Amino acid sequence: MRNVICCVATLATWLVQSPSAQAQVTITYQAPSKLVLHEPVIVEFVADNATDETIHLDLGLDRTKAFAVTISRPDGSVRTPQLSYNGIVRLSKLSIRPRDRYTQQLFLNAWDAFDQVGPYRIAINLTSPVKAEQGGAVVETSAKAGVELTVLPRDERVLQRICSRLAGVAATTTNAAERIDAARALSYISDPVAVPCVRSVTAATDRVDWILIPGLLRIANPDAQALLQDLASSDKFERAALARNGLERVVP
Repeated sequence: MRNVICCVATLATWLVQSPSAQAQVTITYQAPSKLVLHEPVIVEFVADNATDETIHLDLGLDRTKAFAVTISRPDGSVRTPQLSYNGIVRLSKLSIRPRDRYTQQLFLNAWDAFDQVGPYRIAINLTSPVKAEQGGAVVETSAKAGVELTVLPRDERVLQRICSRLAGVAATTTNAAERIDAARALSYISDPVAVPCVRSVTAATDRVDWILIPGLLRIANPDAQALLQDLASSDKFERAALARNGLERVVP
């Protein structure tokens, strides 16, 4: 079983209804402590609302822009990358009902390739405040956390197992959010073993082409280019257009 680390980012409190009654909103980040080279790096963001009122979060464009991420890499370099956005994005604002929670996967590969073996230190800062439903109650403190993980050498069997599982979900689930998350994770496996799995998903559905085709561009080996050629000849207009645009970027 893969080790998982959990960081409590901030314990934010404010008075609700009665001055004697304190309630809490807790932000946590859960991440694997170890993974293999080319495995997707996924942190689970969890916001727990233990108050008696609805709270509101604005996570920014595609529900990622409000996260400031700083990555210390094995070679000693420190990066604070900024995300770029195109295509379909999620609405930024969300509400969490009383005694409820919100969870979201953060795909850290969007910020860094994690292409070096060794230890990484990652600082995550939710820069937008948590707001209460009633009045001006606002959590002023940013939700910060530190995550440490180690990237181990490439293990083809591990990658194949992960690819197969993600492809199965992306190709068969009827839950749109699960399909998108599985496709995103699969797209960040920048390794040749991912190409057959991506092919199996595209044979089953075109609903996540906009996610998977950029993943093929990151791999860009002959098999990935061959799959792009096949998709470019599709009779589905949007699929063919996405693939042709991708081929123009990888084929001289």
